[in-house]
Amino acid sequence: MTQDAAPKLLVVADEPKNLHTISRILASHDLEIVFASSGEEALREVLQHNFFLILMDVQKPELNGLDTARLILGNKKTAHLPIIFVTATSKEEQLVMEGYDAGAVDYIYKPVNPFVLASKVSIFRDLHERSEALRRKNDELAQARKALKQSNEELSHIELHDSLTGLANRKNFAHSLSQAILRADRDRQKLAIFFLDLDNFKTVNDTLGHDAGDELLKTVASRLRDSVRKNDLVARFGGDEFAVLMENIRDNKDVAVIAEKMLALVGKNNPLRNRNLIVTPSIGIAVYPVASNDQDQLMEFADIAMYRAKKDGRNAYRFYSEELQSMELEFSEMSFDLRRAIDGDQLEVHYQPQIDTKSQQIIGFEALVRWNHPEKGLLSAKDFITVAEQSGLIREIGARVLEEACTQYQSWRHTQLITSNHVRMSVNVSALQIRSGNFVETIDEIFAKTGMQPDHLELEVTESTLIDDLDHFVRILNDLDNRGISIAMDDFGTGFASYRHLQHLPVHHLKIDRGFIARIQEDERDLEIVSSMITMAKALGLYVTAEGVELFEQAELLKDIDCDRMQGYFFARPDAPEVIERLLEDQQQHAQQD
Repeated sequence: MTQDAAPKLLVVADEPKNLHTISRILASHDLEIVFASSGEEALREVLQHNFFLILMDVQKPELNGLDTARLILGNKKTAHLPIIFVTATSKEEQLVMEGYDAGAVDYIYKPVNPFVLASKVSIFRDLHERSEALRRKNDELAQARKALKQSNEELSHIELHDSLTGLANRKNFAHSLSQAILRADRDRQKLAIFFLDLDNFKTVNDTLGHDAGDELLKTVASRLRDSVRKNDLVARFGGDEFAVLMENIRDNKDVAVIAEKMLALVGKNNPLRNRNLIVTPSIGIAVYPVASNDQDQLMEFADIAMYRAKKDGRNAYRFYSEELQSMELEFSEMSFDLRRAIDGDQLEVHYQPQIDTKSQQIIGFEALVRWNHPEKGLLSAKDFITVAEQSGLIREIGARVLEEACTQYQSWRHTQLITSNHVRMSVNVSALQIRSGNFVETIDEIFAKTGMQPDHLELEVTESTLIDDLDHFVRILNDLDNRGISIAMDDFGTGFASYRHLQHLPVHHLKIDRGFIARIQEDERDLEIVSSMITMAKALGLYVTAEGVELFEQAELLKDIDCDRMQGYFFARPDAPEVIERLLEDQQQHAQQD
């Protein structure tokens, strides 16, 4: 029955005059009256309608009122219906009690008093309407509670999950870890946590946009879920940082299997925006209670291990250990000292001449940074450059070296120590510098500040520099090439560059790694390899410098196989500007004498 429909009253009587009497009395009460002439018919009607009251004649043929009442009230669906007996029989107590025992709530005696009938019907109608109103309120409250529960569940899910990937978030992970530690202690089990960071993810956002980055993160999240067991927890902390909680492990082999699977799946090709991207993960792992029995420290150690994986070349996993902690402490101390060295002007730039093979004249210089350490003395770049790169300080160091080298070159030109336009200043640049986003602009600013001409500068990049994002680096190198800056491929032969790559790279100069030069005077195979490199470079229109030339025999052999330039201790060590100036002065004097 809807809220606006007339209340329904069931009248059960076998005599038409009784039905007529009741209808006439209640005609003005806006009721829907349903008549049943027998107990059997009454039983059918109560199952089809929602009545607020039943008026039932006690004496009926076949199934009397008492038996009908017992059947109605014995059914769970109709047990709530109030029944008033209408009777012309005696008011003896025994009969009345028998009616009440059958389930009646009241009696009306014949002849029916209109006022009594109307009053009692009105009372039960009012009770019914109040009951219905209360039921509707209860239904509304139930719906409200259900909606509130659903909202709370949604809020709880939002509070504990990452909105982009649907993974658990940092708060969820921390709570789950605390509960997992309790279970591990109780069951004397180990657990492992993985911290995972995507290598060079920023490049994706910078080159393809944040929407593409989000697509990639969702793909990574899916692949991580596929990498782990069903009950392992995968979380995203934000950005490109993910975490995994793995319970009930036996030893590190169990963990390593999962880590290897992560590397394989996450590092797969990603077709994205008409490009094929490969984004690799660096993973740090800490095992409870081996690494620590403290939750916060365990997470800290997993983070340390992850950064060690990055420092060791990326696309790898590392377990936390005390040895690793010692390495990190040493790294932190070196980073701090290097920061002080930058601020305290402890860094110097030395220069090593590059010699033209035919004329034996200085044709260029390579600028090499040195650290004048207050305790350890003069340190070469190999002693600290890795720390500089891993700490990010290489950007600032690189910019300073570049500016100082350009300033020094201009000073030598101003004093006429350099007069040829073919003499270049070479400066090494790292992948971090090129990837910084403003590398080309920084060079433009240095040119404006120092007066250096672009065609007097050469930038040296290693083969490994290009491997992270070849397309991105090629765009930067093309910008530099368009300005007239020469590009040299340093340490050639130690990385991944091939003939096909060199055809498409804006490279003008190959520098053969010293490892190939060291034994050419005694190993014909090494000499043949170097000769093949030179032949290939000439075919591509590139000139070649051999690094690490330390012996007269090496210099002669390189001259015989048509190497353009040489650089090494046989000619001059890297040294301070004043020492190089004396070399330039001596060269000018010899030229004048000739």
